Amino acid sequence: MEIKVNLKPSRDWMEQLAEQFGAKAQSPTEFYHTDGDSFFRLHATLLDKEVAVLLGDLRWSKPLNTLKISLGINDYWTLTFVCSEDIHVHTLSDADSHPKGQVQACKSTVLYSSKMTVDTHWPVGKRSRFVAISFHREWLYEKLGIGIDDNNFSNNASLFNLLSSESGVYIQGFSFSELSIDKLFEDTNAWTWKLSAQAQCYKLIADFISKIGENESLDQSGKINQNDLRKIVTIENQYFVLTKPLPNVEFWHAKQG
Repeated sequence: MEIKVNLKPSRDWMEQLAEQFGAKAQSPTEFYHTDGDSFFRLHATLLDKEVAVLLGDLRWSKPLNTLKISLGINDYWTLTFVCSEDIHVHTLSDADSHPKGQVQACKSTVLYSSKMTVDTHWPVGKRSRFVAISFHREWLYEKLGIGIDDNNFSNNASLFNLLSSESGVYIQGFSFSELSIDKLFEDTNAWTWKLSAQAQCYKLIADFISKIGENESLDQSGKINQNDLRKIVTIENQYFVLTKPLPNVEFWHAKQG
């Protein structure tokens, strides 16, 4: 089963998703569907008028993939964190359907532009949760004070070059804050949830940015070194499960040395 997802949220976004399941959305921001032991839950919200957040929680008993189709522009970016009980697969390609890379992991962090098409295959019969934070890159430049003609550009050159590229960026084995992600899945109806979610999402973005220059598996073209990826996935599957955080960079160096 393939579910097509628009990269740019709209008021009929959830309804379009629900129709593909032969169901109705609960609201413009929520969709919950069950089929026997299978379930698919989505919750969307807009933060700071420029940041869209999509939370997903799913377990499907048959093969299921979600396809996010390229918008043909490079202005919008999505930072996605996924935790699965078994391996999920992200395959990214450009607007011309040229492959740009693939990630296979139980835990993944992927940043990609709206010029990319992302096909995610979810593990059959296993639970997966994801957080997708989408933003206009000019919003991030403004928040970080990045500009080509000022001193802040040289201090953020790696990030600026990354967001100026047209390829998705893969970071695997990145020890993101699972506590921040867990808090996002707390009661979304609570009146304080949106304020808390905004803080957690900004923290996730900040943590991700701080790691960009530290991960030696990230090369200048924005693609992960596949030899390093295979080593990381092997170690992750051998030593770690969904409920445990990934180790820091020093652990990977020791294991790969």
